[in-house]
Amino acid sequence: MDNSHSTGKKLSTGKLLLMVYPFFLGWYPIFALRNHNINYVDLATTIRTLMIVTFGLTFIHLLTGVVIRDLEKQSVITGLIAILSLSYGHIYIQLGEYLGEPIHHRYLAGAYILVFLCMTLLALRNGQIAKNLAKFLAITSLVLIFMATYETLSYDIKLFRAMNAAKKLSTTNDLTLKKETLPDFYMIILDAHTRSDVLKARYGYDNAAFTQQLAEMGFFVAECSQSNYASTKLSLVSATFGDYIRTIVPEGETVPPLESSPVNQILKSLGYKTIAFENRASGHFDLDEDLHLARNQAAFGKFDIIGGFNEFERMMVDTSFMRFVFDTEIIPGFNDLRLRDWEYKEHYYQTNYILSELEKIPDISGPKFVFTHIMVPHSPFIFKPDGTYQHTTSSISGYRSNVEFIDNRLPVILQTIIEKSDPQPIIIVMGDHGPATNKKVTREMRMATLNAYLVNERAKTQMYTSLTPVNAMRIILNAHFNTTYELLADVSYYAYGLDQIHDSKIIQNDCLPSK
Repeated sequence: MDNSHSTGKKLSTGKLLLMVYPFFLGWYPIFALRNHNINYVDLATTIRTLMIVTFGLTFIHLLTGVVIRDLEKQSVITGLIAILSLSYGHIYIQLGEYLGEPIHHRYLAGAYILVFLCMTLLALRNGQIAKNLAKFLAITSLVLIFMATYETLSYDIKLFRAMNAAKKLSTTNDLTLKKETLPDFYMIILDAHTRSDVLKARYGYDNAAFTQQLAEMGFFVAECSQSNYASTKLSLVSATFGDYIRTIVPEGETVPPLESSPVNQILKSLGYKTIAFENRASGHFDLDEDLHLARNQAAFGKFDIIGGFNEFERMMVDTSFMRFVFDTEIIPGFNDLRLRDWEYKEHYYQTNYILSELEKIPDISGPKFVFTHIMVPHSPFIFKPDGTYQHTTSSISGYRSNVEFIDNRLPVILQTIIEKSDPQPIIIVMGDHGPATNKKVTREMRMATLNAYLVNERAKTQMYTSLTPVNAMRIILNAHFNTTYELLADVSYYAYGLDQIHDSKIIQNDCLPSK
């Protein structure tokens, strides 16, 4: 019996593994970090990071191959570089926590270089050691990739189950409304925008002119409103579902994406086109939108593959050897300040892009559900009141300045949308939560949020000053789309994640309306 075909197949498989396992070692930290932050990292960011790491490892692999011309040893060296370069920041952070202060880079970098040189010399001088190392690294890479894939698939399965369970909560009733009478529906989320009384008491800023402009345009401003949850993810899910997380999420499952929310399902059943914008926190939501608007549009129009630096990529830098590069400024001018400026400038441009494009949305034909998550007045504090760029680290003056900017800019945009729309649109302008808590910002301030609603008279007459987003959505769906949701008690949970849902503190609403 001829075994030549079988042997050739084994050899080719082994050779293929030798070629790819260094890439598995390089990809694993990306998948692991993404899995650790899976609720907040979008696909575009993951792909973009994978592309950068793959390009770097390909260059190293080819360069090593030119010098060594031995695939086994070449792969060992590339694999070692992948492990050491992508673990450096993790070790730096862990040692700093253990020692109580950051370790000097020269000590850690020196230790890393020494380990790499010793391992490389052993592999180059001893073929058996190279063979054993290659086998160990190859098996390790397969185990790590399997673990990362398993974790991702487990999450996706949970997400699928959560989506199906969530969709059962939706009711379409007798939705036989005429398409030409359907109003455009805007959800404009101003991340971390607090209430007027908190702005005045804590930040020394009176935004009465802003709320007055909203009222003159026909908005109902719930002046004593609170968020239902303390974090963006939970707040947006509860708002779009018009319900509390403990009702939406079955025990042991995960938070469903916004695409399975009643508001999205109802509007899609009526023929609405869903529109969403790219921003530095796109991972907070997934609407399976029909139109995805990004400043750097690419990749089939679904995500911003060439966009600027974001939080996930910053974490990758901080946990890799790039931490050493930026901290020591080994490349002149290539330091942490430059990196931060690059990240913040992209956020600045993205925000202005979103605001400018919002005014054009009414020109798109047909009924539209427009979901706009604007990361202002949330940090970084980079906007002056007139909209020019200026970064400050002050949580008081910086936050106030960001609020002034968005409060100055938004009314003109809203007025343009209203004037260009027929019939009058539904517009929700809300903070998903208040400012970050600290010694001077209480939990009560965290839950105090801006909430304003442009709705029809039927909905407006049912609204009240302490209205929370859960009930606001129920009122809007009932009044505009003939659903029959009953109102719930307005409850504000100081919870950031699912693990805090059942034992979170309830924040009482002690706000007194001005009238």
